Amino acid sequence: VIVCLGFVYQWNSAYQKTTSIINHDMLKENTLPTWTAVSQQLPQSTVTEKMMKSGFVYAIPKEGSSWFWGDFGGVGFAEPRKHDPLVMISSFLIGQPLLDDQERIKILKAMYDSRHPAQERLWSGENLQTETVVSNVKIYPEYRLAFTEKTITVKNLSKRTWGGDEEAIYTFQLSEGSVVSSLSLWINGVEEKGRLTTKAKADTAYKTIVGVEVRDPSVVHWQEGNKVTVRIFPCNAAENRRFRIGITSPLIKDGNRLRYENPSINGPEFSTAEETLKIAFSESPQSLEASFKLKDKGEVVIDRSYQNNWDISFASPKLSNNAFSFNGSSYKLEELVIEPTQFKAQKIYLDLNASWTEEEL
Repeated sequence: VIVCLGFVYQWNSAYQKTTSIINHDMLKENTLPTWTAVSQQLPQSTVTEKMMKSGFVYAIPKEGSSWFWGDFGGVGFAEPRKHDPLVMISSFLIGQPLLDDQERIKILKAMYDSRHPAQERLWSGENLQTETVVSNVKIYPEYRLAFTEKTITVKNLSKRTWGGDEEAIYTFQLSEGSVVSSLSLWINGVEEKGRLTTKAKADTAYKTIVGVEVRDPSVVHWQEGNKVTVRIFPCNAAENRRFRIGITSPLIKDGNRLRYENPSINGPEFSTAEETLKIAFSESPQSLEASFKLKDKGEVVIDRSYQNNWDISFASPKLSNNAFSFNGSSYKLEELVIEPTQFKAQKIYLDLNASWTEEEL
Protein backbone atom coordinates (compact mmCIF):
# COMPACT_ATOMS: atom_id res chain seq x y z
CA VAL A 1 0.00 0.00 0.00
CA ILE A 2 2.82 2.41 0.92
CA VAL A 3 4.59 1.68 -2.38
CA CYS A 4 1.37 2.29 -4.29
CA LEU A 5 0.70 5.59 -2.51
CA GLY A 6 4.28 6.72 -3.11
CA PHE A 7 4.03 5.90 -6.82
CA VAL A 8 0.68 7.73 -7.19
CA TYR A 9 2.15 10.75 -5.36
CA GLN A 10 5.14 10.91 -7.72
CA TRP A 11 2.86 10.43 -10.74
CA ASN A 12 0.67 13.32 -9.56
CA SER A 13 3.74 15.53 -9.01
CA ALA A 14 5.03 14.78 -12.53
CA TYR A 15 1.54 15.35 -13.96
CA GLN A 16 1.13 18.71 -12.19
CA LYS A 17 4.64 19.84 -13.16
CA THR A 18 3.99 18.92 -16.82
CA THR A 19 0.70 20.80 -16.83
CA SER A 20 2.36 23.86 -15.27
CA ILE A 21 5.15 23.86 -17.87
CA ILE A 22 2.61 23.59 -20.71
CA ASN A 23 0.49 26.44 -19.34
CA HIS A 24 3.45 28.75 -18.73
CA ASP A 25 4.82 28.00 -22.19
CA MET A 26 1.56 29.21 -23.72
CA LEU A 27 2.13 32.63 -22.14
CA LYS A 28 5.45 33.06 -23.90
CA GLU A 29 6.00 34.30 -27.43
CA ASN A 30 7.88 31.15 -28.21
CA THR A 31 8.48 29.73 -31.67
CA LEU A 32 9.58 26.37 -30.28
CA PRO A 33 7.03 23.55 -29.79
CA THR A 34 5.73 22.91 -26.28
CA TRP A 35 7.39 19.52 -25.95
CA THR A 36 10.84 21.17 -25.99
CA ALA A 37 9.99 23.17 -22.86
CA VAL A 38 8.69 20.04 -21.13
CA SER A 39 11.82 18.02 -21.98
CA GLN A 40 14.04 20.86 -20.69
CA GLN A 41 12.25 21.55 -17.41
CA LEU A 42 10.65 18.28 -16.33
CA PRO A 43 12.85 16.37 -13.83
CA GLN A 44 13.87 12.87 -14.93
CA SER A 45 12.61 9.91 -12.93
CA THR A 46 11.40 6.36 -13.46
CA VAL A 47 7.81 7.41 -12.73
CA THR A 48 8.02 10.28 -15.22
CA GLU A 49 9.32 7.93 -17.91
CA LYS A 50 6.47 5.47 -17.26
CA MET A 51 3.95 8.30 -17.38
CA MET A 52 5.25 9.38 -20.80
CA LYS A 53 5.11 5.77 -22.04
CA SER A 54 1.62 5.08 -20.70
CA GLY A 55 -0.79 4.02 -23.39
CA PHE A 56 1.74 2.68 -25.91
CA VAL A 57 4.17 0.73 -23.69
CA TYR A 58 2.26 0.50 -20.40
CA ALA A 59 -1.40 -0.48 -20.44
CA ILE A 60 -3.92 2.08 -19.17
CA PRO A 61 -7.63 1.73 -18.29
CA LYS A 62 -10.00 2.35 -21.15
CA GLU A 63 -13.72 2.75 -20.99
CA GLY A 64 -15.52 -0.21 -22.54
CA SER A 65 -12.56 -2.62 -22.27
CA SER A 66 -11.11 -4.87 -19.60
CA TRP A 67 -9.83 -2.68 -16.77
CA PHE A 68 -7.35 -5.38 -15.77
CA TRP A 69 -5.68 -5.73 -19.17
CA GLY A 70 -6.20 -2.14 -20.29
CA ASP A 71 -5.41 -0.57 -23.63
CA PHE A 72 -2.08 -0.02 -25.41
CA GLY A 73 -3.19 2.45 -28.05
CA GLY A 74 -1.93 2.37 -31.61
CA VAL A 75 1.45 4.11 -31.50
CA GLY A 76 4.41 2.06 -32.73
CA PHE A 77 7.12 1.90 -30.05
CA ALA A 78 9.76 -0.82 -30.21
CA GLU A 79 9.59 -1.83 -26.56
CA PRO A 80 7.76 -4.87 -25.16
CA ARG A 81 4.21 -4.10 -24.04
CA LYS A 82 3.88 -4.15 -20.25
CA HIS A 83 1.11 -4.30 -17.69
CA ASP A 84 2.10 -2.41 -14.54
CA PRO A 85 -0.65 -2.22 -11.87
CA LEU A 86 0.90 0.97 -10.46
CA VAL A 87 0.67 2.67 -13.87
CA MET A 88 -2.92 1.45 -14.26
CA ILE A 89 -3.95 2.84 -10.86
CA SER A 90 -2.13 6.17 -11.31
CA SER A 91 -3.47 6.81 -14.82
CA PHE A 92 -6.98 5.96 -13.57
CA LEU A 93 -6.79 8.26 -10.53
CA ILE A 94 -4.68 11.12 -11.94
CA GLY A 95 -4.80 10.82 -15.69
CA GLN A 96 -2.23 11.19 -18.47
CA PRO A 97 -0.22 14.31 -19.35
CA LEU A 98 -1.90 16.85 -21.65
CA LEU A 99 0.31 15.90 -24.58
CA ASP A 100 -0.45 13.88 -27.68
CA ASP A 101 1.41 10.65 -28.41
CA GLN A 102 3.87 12.20 -30.88
CA GLU A 103 4.81 14.95 -28.40
CA ARG A 104 5.45 12.36 -25.68
CA ILE A 105 7.59 10.29 -28.04
CA LYS A 106 9.71 13.37 -28.80
CA ILE A 107 10.09 14.02 -25.06
CA LEU A 108 11.20 10.41 -24.53
CA LYS A 109 13.76 10.81 -27.32
CA ALA A 110 15.15 13.95 -25.69
CA MET A 111 15.06 12.89 -22.03
CA TYR A 112 15.62 9.13 -22.03
CA ASP A 113 17.63 8.35 -25.18
CA SER A 114 14.62 6.57 -26.68
CA ARG A 115 15.40 7.39 -30.31
CA HIS A 116 15.76 3.74 -31.28
CA PRO A 117 12.46 2.37 -29.88
CA ALA A 118 10.66 5.48 -31.13
CA GLN A 119 11.61 4.90 -34.76
CA GLU A 120 8.71 4.97 -37.20
CA ARG A 121 7.60 1.41 -37.92
CA LEU A 122 5.67 0.04 -40.88
CA TRP A 123 5.56 -3.47 -39.36
CA SER A 124 6.01 -4.94 -35.89
CA GLY A 125 9.33 -6.37 -34.72
CA GLU A 126 8.33 -7.83 -31.35
CA ASN A 127 9.28 -11.45 -32.16
CA LEU A 128 12.73 -10.74 -33.60
CA GLN A 129 16.03 -11.82 -32.09
CA THR A 130 19.62 -11.20 -33.20
CA GLU A 131 21.25 -14.60 -33.75
CA THR A 132 24.85 -13.86 -34.82
CA VAL A 133 27.18 -10.94 -35.45
CA VAL A 134 30.32 -11.37 -37.58
CA SER A 135 32.64 -8.38 -37.08
CA ASN A 136 35.52 -7.95 -39.52
CA VAL A 137 37.77 -5.04 -38.50
CA LYS A 138 40.70 -3.82 -40.59
CA ILE A 139 42.90 -1.17 -38.99
CA TYR A 140 45.43 0.99 -40.84
CA PRO A 141 47.40 2.89 -38.16
CA GLU A 142 49.73 4.54 -40.69
CA TYR A 143 46.68 6.10 -42.39
CA ARG A 144 44.70 6.74 -39.16
CA LEU A 145 41.78 4.76 -40.63
CA ALA A 146 39.72 1.68 -39.82
CA PHE A 147 37.16 -0.25 -41.85
CA THR A 148 34.52 -2.28 -40.03
CA GLU A 149 32.12 -4.77 -41.58
CA LYS A 150 29.34 -6.23 -39.45
CA THR A 151 27.30 -9.11 -40.85
CA ILE A 152 24.18 -9.60 -38.75
CA THR A 153 21.69 -12.47 -38.80
CA VAL A 154 18.22 -11.86 -37.36
CA LYS A 155 15.66 -14.56 -36.54
CA ASN A 156 11.87 -14.38 -36.20
CA LEU A 157 10.73 -16.50 -33.22
CA SER A 158 7.04 -16.30 -34.10
CA LYS A 159 5.13 -19.60 -34.35
CA ARG A 160 2.94 -18.25 -37.13
CA THR A 161 3.46 -19.97 -40.48
CA TRP A 162 1.76 -17.21 -42.51
CA GLY A 163 1.26 -13.46 -42.16
CA GLY A 164 4.18 -13.27 -39.72
CA ASP A 165 6.34 -10.73 -41.57
CA GLU A 166 8.13 -8.31 -39.25
CA GLU A 167 10.52 -5.38 -39.67
CA ALA A 168 13.98 -5.34 -38.06
CA ILE A 169 15.41 -1.94 -37.11
CA TYR A 170 19.04 -1.57 -35.98
CA THR A 171 20.66 1.64 -34.75
CA PHE A 172 24.46 1.94 -34.91
CA GLN A 173 26.34 4.45 -32.75
CA LEU A 174 29.37 5.57 -34.75
CA SER A 175 32.51 7.34 -33.59
CA GLU A 176 33.01 10.96 -34.63
CA GLY A 177 33.75 11.32 -38.34
CA SER A 178 32.60 7.80 -39.31
CA VAL A 179 30.58 7.16 -42.47
CA VAL A 180 28.61 4.20 -43.79
CA SER A 181 30.42 3.07 -46.94
CA SER A 182 28.42 -0.05 -47.88
CA LEU A 183 25.19 -1.95 -47.21
CA SER A 184 24.04 -5.29 -48.56
CA LEU A 185 21.14 -7.68 -47.96
CA TRP A 186 20.94 -11.42 -48.61
CA ILE A 187 18.01 -12.23 -50.90
CA ASN A 188 17.35 -15.89 -51.76
CA GLY A 189 20.80 -16.78 -50.44
CA VAL A 190 22.62 -14.20 -52.59
CA GLU A 191 24.24 -11.02 -51.27
CA GLU A 192 22.76 -7.97 -53.03
CA LYS A 193 24.61 -4.63 -52.79
CA GLY A 194 22.82 -1.40 -51.91
CA ARG A 195 22.87 1.89 -53.82
CA LEU A 196 23.46 5.46 -52.67
CA THR A 197 20.54 7.84 -53.29
CA THR A 198 18.72 10.77 -51.68
CA LYS A 199 16.79 10.31 -48.42
CA ALA A 200 13.48 11.22 -50.06
CA LYS A 201 13.88 8.67 -52.86
CA ALA A 202 15.06 5.98 -50.43
CA ASP A 203 12.10 6.60 -48.08
CA THR A 204 9.60 6.50 -50.92
CA ALA A 205 11.05 3.30 -52.37
CA TYR A 206 11.23 1.58 -48.97
CA LYS A 207 7.65 2.46 -47.96
CA THR A 208 6.33 1.39 -51.37
CA ILE A 209 8.10 -1.95 -51.22
CA VAL A 210 7.27 -2.67 -47.57
CA GLY A 211 3.77 -1.22 -47.41
CA VAL A 212 2.44 -2.12 -50.86
CA GLU A 213 4.58 -4.65 -52.71
CA VAL A 214 5.81 -6.55 -49.59
CA ARG A 215 9.16 -7.47 -51.13
CA ASP A 216 12.74 -7.49 -49.79
CA PRO A 217 14.16 -4.00 -49.12
CA SER A 218 16.77 -2.59 -46.78
CA VAL A 219 17.56 1.07 -46.17
CA VAL A 220 20.07 2.97 -44.01
CA HIS A 221 19.40 6.49 -42.63
CA TRP A 222 21.78 8.94 -41.00
CA GLN A 223 20.46 10.24 -37.65
CA GLU A 224 21.62 13.05 -35.39
CA GLY A 225 24.32 12.26 -32.83
CA ASN A 226 26.50 10.11 -35.14
CA LYS A 227 23.84 7.41 -35.38
CA VAL A 228 22.65 5.45 -38.40
CA THR A 229 19.52 3.32 -38.62
CA VAL A 230 19.19 0.21 -40.80
CA ARG A 231 15.80 -1.29 -41.65
CA ILE A 232 15.36 -4.90 -42.86
CA PHE A 233 12.16 -6.40 -44.25
CA PRO A 234 10.61 -8.94 -44.29
CA CYS A 235 11.77 -11.05 -41.35
CA ASN A 236 9.60 -14.16 -40.96
CA ALA A 237 9.80 -17.56 -39.30
CA ALA A 238 10.51 -19.32 -42.61
CA GLU A 239 14.13 -18.11 -42.83
CA ASN A 240 16.71 -16.00 -41.03
CA ARG A 241 17.55 -12.64 -42.60
CA ARG A 242 21.12 -11.44 -43.03
CA PHE A 243 22.60 -8.07 -43.88
CA ARG A 244 26.05 -6.49 -43.91
CA ILE A 245 27.02 -2.91 -43.17
CA GLY A 246 30.44 -1.37 -43.85
CA ILE A 247 31.69 1.58 -41.79
CA THR A 248 34.82 3.66 -42.44
CA SER A 249 36.13 5.47 -39.37
CA PRO A 250 39.04 7.74 -38.49
CA LEU A 251 41.08 6.44 -35.59
CA ILE A 252 40.84 8.60 -32.48
CA LYS A 253 44.14 10.22 -31.48
CA ASP A 254 44.84 10.64 -27.76
CA GLY A 255 48.28 12.18 -27.37
CA ASN A 256 50.75 9.69 -28.81
CA ARG A 257 48.21 6.87 -28.98
CA LEU A 258 45.46 5.84 -31.40
CA ARG A 259 42.15 4.28 -30.38
CA TYR A 260 39.59 2.25 -32.28
CA GLU A 261 36.01 2.27 -30.97
CA ASN A 262 33.61 -0.51 -31.89
CA PRO A 263 30.31 0.79 -33.36
CA SER A 264 27.74 -0.18 -30.74
CA ILE A 265 24.36 -1.55 -31.84
CA ASN A 266 20.79 -1.24 -30.58
CA GLY A 267 18.24 -3.58 -32.12
CA PRO A 268 16.37 -6.87 -31.73
CA GLU A 269 17.27 -8.89 -28.60
CA PHE A 270 21.06 -9.51 -28.28
CA SER A 271 21.10 -11.56 -25.04
CA THR A 272 21.83 -14.89 -26.78
CA ALA A 273 23.71 -13.55 -29.82
CA GLU A 274 27.08 -15.10 -30.66
CA GLU A 275 29.90 -13.10 -32.26
CA THR A 276 32.88 -13.99 -34.40
CA LEU A 277 35.34 -11.10 -34.26
CA LYS A 278 38.34 -10.71 -36.57
CA ILE A 279 40.78 -7.82 -36.16
CA ALA A 280 43.62 -7.34 -38.62
CA PHE A 281 46.28 -4.61 -38.66
CA SER A 282 48.12 -3.45 -41.76
CA GLU A 283 51.25 -3.41 -39.57
CA SER A 284 51.86 -4.90 -36.15
CA PRO A 285 50.77 -2.39 -33.48
CA GLN A 286 53.06 -1.37 -30.65
CA SER A 287 52.03 -1.09 -26.99
CA LEU A 288 48.63 -2.64 -27.68
CA GLU A 289 46.05 -2.35 -24.92
CA ALA A 290 43.22 -4.84 -25.45
CA SER A 291 41.43 -7.72 -23.73
CA PHE A 292 42.94 -10.24 -26.17
CA LYS A 293 46.31 -11.12 -27.74
CA LEU A 294 47.25 -10.71 -31.37
CA LYS A 295 49.03 -13.36 -33.39
CA ASP A 296 52.38 -12.76 -35.08
CA LYS A 297 50.81 -11.33 -38.25
CA GLY A 298 48.94 -8.70 -36.31
CA GLU A 299 45.51 -10.29 -36.37
CA VAL A 300 43.15 -12.20 -34.11
CA VAL A 301 39.94 -14.22 -34.51
CA ILE A 302 37.70 -14.66 -31.46
CA ASP A 303 34.44 -16.56 -30.95
CA ARG A 304 32.44 -15.23 -28.02
CA SER A 305 29.07 -13.96 -26.81
CA TYR A 306 28.31 -10.63 -28.42
CA GLN A 307 29.90 -7.63 -26.70
CA ASN A 308 28.65 -4.18 -27.61
CA ASN A 309 30.99 -1.67 -26.01
CA TRP A 310 34.73 -2.17 -26.40
CA ASP A 311 37.78 -0.44 -27.83
CA ILE A 312 41.49 -1.03 -28.36
CA SER A 313 44.41 1.41 -28.29
CA PHE A 314 48.01 1.32 -29.45
CA ALA A 315 51.02 3.57 -30.04
CA SER A 316 50.64 6.02 -32.91
CA PRO A 317 53.13 5.32 -35.71
CA LYS A 318 54.37 7.86 -38.25
CA LEU A 319 52.07 8.69 -41.13
CA SER A 320 52.78 6.76 -44.30
CA ASN A 321 54.59 8.61 -47.08
CA ASN A 322 52.62 6.58 -49.60
CA ALA A 323 49.23 7.62 -50.90
CA PHE A 324 46.24 5.31 -50.65
CA SER A 325 43.64 4.90 -53.38
CA PHE A 326 39.88 4.78 -53.13
CA ASN A 327 37.23 4.91 -55.85
CA GLY A 328 39.69 6.02 -58.51
CA SER A 329 41.34 8.78 -56.44
CA SER A 330 44.57 8.86 -54.44
CA TYR A 331 44.99 10.51 -51.05
CA LYS A 332 48.02 11.41 -48.95
CA LEU A 333 47.87 12.30 -45.27
CA GLU A 334 49.88 14.97 -43.48
CA GLU A 335 50.07 15.95 -39.84
CA LEU A 336 47.72 18.80 -38.97
CA VAL A 337 49.66 21.90 -37.95
CA ILE A 338 47.55 24.08 -35.67
CA GLU A 339 48.31 27.79 -36.02
CA PRO A 340 46.57 29.93 -33.38
CA THR A 341 45.03 33.22 -34.51
CA GLN A 342 43.46 36.11 -32.66
CA PHE A 343 39.71 35.94 -32.17
CA LYS A 344 37.53 38.38 -30.27
CA ALA A 345 34.04 37.03 -29.64
CA GLN A 346 31.21 39.51 -29.24
CA LYS A 347 28.95 36.93 -27.58
CA ILE A 348 29.48 33.41 -26.28
CA TYR A 349 26.62 30.92 -25.95
CA LEU A 350 27.05 27.71 -23.96
CA ASP A 351 24.80 24.73 -24.64
CA LEU A 352 24.90 23.26 -21.13
CA ASN A 353 23.68 19.67 -20.85
CA ALA A 354 24.37 16.44 -19.00
CA SER A 355 27.22 15.46 -21.36
CA TRP A 356 29.51 18.22 -20.01
CA THR A 357 32.18 17.15 -17.53
CA GLU A 358 33.30 19.14 -14.50
CA GLU A 359 36.64 19.84 -16.18
CA GLU A 360 34.91 21.31 -19.25
CA LEU A 361 32.72 23.52 -17.08
